[in-house]
Amino acid sequence: MDINNLFTQRIIENISHYLNEYRANHGSHSILWNEEMAKYSKLQASNIIDNLYIANYDDNNFRFYNELIVFKKCNNINIIYIINSIKKTIDSWYSENLIYDYDKGNCNLNNIHFVNLVWRSLTSFSIGIANNSDKMVIVLNTYPKIIKKNIKFNIIPKIQRSLPINIKLESMCIDD
Repeated sequence: MDINNLFTQRIIENISHYLNEYRANHGSHSILWNEEMAKYSKLQASNIIDNLYIANYDDNNFRFYNELIVFKKCNNINIIYIINSIKKTIDSWYSENLIYDYDKGNCNLNNIHFVNLVWRSLTSFSIGIANNSDKMVIVLNTYPKIIKKNIKFNIIPKIQRSLPINIKLESMCIDD
C-alpha cells in the first residue's frame, strides 16, 4: 500500500496549518501544498527507502526545490503515526531556531532545517513518505530554492503575535 494515498485533503490542510503556524512566528506568509511537487517528494522517498540513496533528477523543475529528509524507525505504520511523525519532525527542525544567529544570518548544517521552514520567500511545499518493514522516510520539499545572500530579508526573529480570542460576551457575565 502506498502510504501517500492516505493523505486526504483534510490531513494536508492539518499539516499545512501546523507548518504555517511556525512560519507566522517569523512573519512569513502561509505556503501552499503543491501536488505536482508531491509527486517528486514521493518518488524521492521511495528511492531513498528502496535504494538507500538520494537521486538527483535531471528534470529542471526539481533542481529548484529545497529538500529536507528524515529517517524514522517504525514497525507499525498508520495514519496517526504518520501525522505525528511529520509534526514531531517539523518541531525538531523548528527547534534549530535556538542556535540560529539572527544578527549574523548564519545558515549552516546545524540550522538548515529551520531556515528551510521559515524562509519568507517560500510559496509551496510537499511531503512524500516511503516505508519498509522497519523504517520510514519523510521527504519535505519547499519552493523556491533558498538563496543564502538573501538570508537577512528571509529569516527574521520570532515576532510577538496576538492570538485571536473567541469569547462570547455572555460568558463574561457574572450571575447574581
